[in-house]
Amino acid sequence: MYIATNEEVKQSLNGFVMHSESKIHLPNTIVILKDEDGNEVAKQLTDDNGAFDFGVMPFEEYTISTEKDGYVNKTFNFSASKGFETTYSKNLELETTAPKIEKVNDKLAIVIENIYFDSAKWSLKEESHISLNKIAKVLTENPEMRLSINAHTDNKGRDTYNLNLSNKRAASAVKFLVERGIDKNRLEFKGFGETQPKIDCKSQCTDSELQQNRRVEFIILD
Repeated sequence: MYIATNEEVKQSLNGFVMHSESKIHLPNTIVILKDEDGNEVAKQLTDDNGAFDFGVMPFEEYTISTEKDGYVNKTFNFSASKGFETTYSKNLELETTAPKIEKVNDKLAIVIENIYFDSAKWSLKEESHISLNKIAKVLTENPEMRLSINAHTDNKGRDTYNLNLSNKRAASAVKFLVERGIDKNRLEFKGFGETQPKIDCKSQCTDSELQQNRRVEFIILD
């Protein structure tokens, strides 16, 4: 009788990375699979639905670690405990980090991870609700605090289009906070388009630099 070796038995591990409280799925999370000796086996970014999918070997022990801006890095244990072809499922739940108050261009700001919008639109992606809830919490705990919400784009597209888009995105953030009970009189907003890049790379921008220039800042007003 022929017995398949471990290398011939196909197994996979899949699941979703999600926020531990809201269960909102988290795209673009780095997920790293390591063997029991700590060697990296595979590494990937979760897709738009927060999903990951790895190939694994029968009867092997693994750790799965995550990295995402705005969330606590976490490590999970996983055991491929079966000897036959199968798919394991494991969801990874992450807690958020607390916002910080730091100087941004010589002005105090509430600093959180970036806010994401649907491509070329001003509607908030679901994961951004988690981030904006952090801002709402700070404002609720500091009832005298006022904010200017400033939105910026990268330098792709026409100047006037980017200016209009950034203004609508800033307004969307304000609308979300008002719906969470924050007095609109405590909030100002402005779109700057591509006029104030975080990295002045002009026409030679890398994807990473473009992403850093697409941002929303929460400036504390005097």
